[in-house]
Amino acid sequence: MTVEHEPLPVHMAGPPRPKRRAWRWVLAGLLVCALFTGGWFAATRFQSPEQIAAGAAAPEAGPITAQVTEGDLARTVSVSTSIVRQNHLTVVIASEDTFAVVTRQPAAAGAAVTNGTVLSEVNGRPRLALQGAFPFYRDLVVGDSGPDVVQLQAGLQLAGFKITPDGKFGKSTENAVKSLYRAAGYDLLTEDVPAPMTPASPATDGSTAPVAEATAVPQRAVLSRTEFVVFAALPAFVTSTPPVGTPIDDDSAITVESGKIVATATLEAAALRELQPGMKATVQGPDGALLPATVESIGAATVTPPEDPDAVAAPAAAPDVDELALVVSIDGDAVPDGWLGFDALTLVTVEVAASDSLLVPTLAVVTGAGEAAHLLKQEDDGSFTRIAVKEIATLAGQSAISPVGDAVLAPGDLVRIG
Repeated sequence: MTVEHEPLPVHMAGPPRPKRRAWRWVLAGLLVCALFTGGWFAATRFQSPEQIAAGAAAPEAGPITAQVTEGDLARTVSVSTSIVRQNHLTVVIASEDTFAVVTRQPAAAGAAVTNGTVLSEVNGRPRLALQGAFPFYRDLVVGDSGPDVVQLQAGLQLAGFKITPDGKFGKSTENAVKSLYRAAGYDLLTEDVPAPMTPASPATDGSTAPVAEATAVPQRAVLSRTEFVVFAALPAFVTSTPPVGTPIDDDSAITVESGKIVATATLEAAALRELQPGMKATVQGPDGALLPATVESIGAATVTPPEDPDAVAAPAAAPDVDELALVVSIDGDAVPDGWLGFDALTLVTVEVAASDSLLVPTLAVVTGAGEAAHLLKQEDDGSFTRIAVKEIATLAGQSAISPVGDAVLAPGDLVRIG
């Protein structure tokens, strides 16, 4: 029997649509990717206790090395020092006026002081620096003579004037003094020349009395003793001066420093017990530069009795010295600008165990019974080579060594210490 089917409607004819199957595969792939990504994220964010402990464990220790250096194996003492000029001086400013006050102050701190420098101005008159051995004890005029005239002439000669210190205040000395004052911006003081005295006619009682001639009063230059401040040595450098407006009294003074630049410190005597004059040193300045130096002196520090704060400082008695003053002379004259007045680290060499040697930490040198000393030198590939060495000396954890035989060791090489 034959069965006949009715034909399907046109819109229901043909095979199933392939687009539906493709979307199912795409969705399945996305789901797999999401599950994989989520699992990976969870694995990176959440760790087991064992994984956390393993991550916190210290890495495996590697070899510890130190660099080979070259120099002297020495023991040093370090001292914090101040960079100053060696000599300090206080000079008094004098005035004969009933009331005197500083009216100008041309010499600022740090200014150089030479013969003829105006240190201060008092009541409109200068105070001039001059090198000499003693303060001037009188005013000087033409015709005077003596040791004070010799000192004046010597100071004028140092100031550049062509004059012979013969001890006689003549016209050439007067002209030099006037030139010195003019260079400073002042005129030399003058005074009336005393009139010559002549005998008068006899009086009725037979006595006579001198009378002055009625003539015009001449003037002469006079050098006031208070207008010179005498220094034992020049040049010097100002450290402090009375400011403008300061009344002048017996304590008014200018302080200066002179001499070579040194490193100095005042410390307890026990801290300096190992140091001796002549020991070599190195001074490291505030800019980090290093200069060779030598211990110049170690002496008693100056003290002021506590019961008299205005007393002049005097050296402490030797048996009762608690503090010592260390003075370190910086070799040469090339002290860098900017050091003066600042602190510096001074290293004094107390003991030299070996000179011009290769230096390594003592821990790097391996010694044992029946075997020569050696150390392990690191090669470029990280491996280590055994180097036989001779240990010359040890000091403060450092060893001075020299390679034995054909062994090669140079400054900058790395050696194993652990």
